[in-house]
Amino acid sequence: MRYRLGLFCLLCLPGCDALWGGMSKNHPDNCVQNRSICGPQETCNEITEVCEPNGGGPGGSLAIDDIQPRRVPSSSQQGQKREITITGRGFLPSATVHLYEREERIDATVVSSTQIVATVPQSSDVCQPVRVRVNNPDGQFATRSDLFGYSIAKPSFFMENFPLNLVGADGLSHPPFLAIADLDNDGGLDVVTAFSAGGRSAVVVIPRIGHGMPPRYFLGQATFTALAVGQLGYGPSPEIVVAYTQGTTGGVFIFRDGQLSSPLSLPTSHPVTGLALADMNRDGRLDLVLSTGSGSTSVLQVYQNQGNGLSKIAMDDVSIDSCPAPSLAAADLDGDGAPDVALACPNGLVVARNDGAGGLSMNTLRWGSSAFSSLAAADFNGDGRMDLALADNTSISIVRFEAGGLVEKAHETVSSTASPIRIEAADINCDLWPDVVYTKSGTDLGVVLNQGKEGWQLTTLVEGMGSGTPRIAVGDFNNDRRPDVLTSYLAESSSPLFRFWNSGS
Repeated sequence: MRYRLGLFCLLCLPGCDALWGGMSKNHPDNCVQNRSICGPQETCNEITEVCEPNGGGPGGSLAIDDIQPRRVPSSSQQGQKREITITGRGFLPSATVHLYEREERIDATVVSSTQIVATVPQSSDVCQPVRVRVNNPDGQFATRSDLFGYSIAKPSFFMENFPLNLVGADGLSHPPFLAIADLDNDGGLDVVTAFSAGGRSAVVVIPRIGHGMPPRYFLGQATFTALAVGQLGYGPSPEIVVAYTQGTTGGVFIFRDGQLSSPLSLPTSHPVTGLALADMNRDGRLDLVLSTGSGSTSVLQVYQNQGNGLSKIAMDDVSIDSCPAPSLAAADLDGDGAPDVALACPNGLVVARNDGAGGLSMNTLRWGSSAFSSLAAADFNGDGRMDLALADNTSISIVRFEAGGLVEKAHETVSSTASPIRIEAADINCDLWPDVVYTKSGTDLGVVLNQGKEGWQLTTLVEGMGSGTPRIAVGDFNNDRRPDVLTSYLAESSSPLFRFWNSGS
């Protein structure tokens, strides 16, 4: 993997090269890549990448373990400030917080001995991290720098190709499904991909993509139709859930504890066309939502996680007409605390509301009439409730649940050329507002930047990406605390090619 600062360094203050020039993920003293080299009384400095002592008092009992941004409603996010949560240990009730560089005291509330909420200025320098110092009245202090403080005005991505020779992956007609998770608990993201071609199917785990480790396989003959990864409770690692069709029936394979061996099989009487994982009954365990059907009608089913297996709950079938193979998302859209299920259909958006007991109400809501190809859920306006981003063949809309119905709040035309668009929600420019990353068949990778009250801005990152509409996964693949984008698409030989887009590191 290459680490390059590129255009971002042009915007940095003098000294940027000194801060970043020494970065090397293979350096033996790089604590960002190897946290274990720091002692019990030391903290890893995210900028210098070396271990620093925790405090100045006797015993070193004060320490900062992490700094994270806090999302606050847009009505209170005024001016150039943001809230952060500082976690650690040894915070005294009268502790104070200062900006490390300027010795400027900032507003802070000590919530407990392990948590402080503070307000920091929003830096105009895109290469400036947040660095704070906590002072206890007994003379101890602790410092920490965190890279989440970047605020990138216009994202720029560097590209790495990963042309993996996957068994059975030649002759594909659609880009492989993508999901990401830390399946082996080593602190790095692994990639899960699933595909079907020529009567063959495979689920493949690519450990920490780009690190040279060989893929792991599960080979089958059913046609895979959807993929998700989540913690279902079968072991310490996330489970891989793959939906399939086989003739006039279908089902779900569940690969337990991140392993590709002896999957659980959950058969259904009709082909499975979509799936989502969500805690439908609010018992702390992820449940399984399926869309099934063999024609133009999709039927929603909920399988409740009992802690030792999944069981279909008794509820009336929720049938959605004229909605074959929908894109699904589960999120609390109406603000009652329970996930609802949204479907992107060829004739509009359909929302099945949670009935309060973990099932779904038959009284569905509909919005729009476009042929929607993809959707993603996020709190786009910072009001604490989830919204939906919807993509059709030319544009992306933001839809919100208000006053018992669905209302469009934003609309951006992505392209005048009609072809399906896929989207994912992620904060690409680190300004605490979820953006919408999109791919378009054979053309672009781009992002619609969410600028809060200032609206939305369309930015094309890359043009010309091969055939098929690439699938997207967003995560921090190189542990630099900034979002990266992984895409899967088809090369000229109809073999999958994975492209890793690193956000300016």
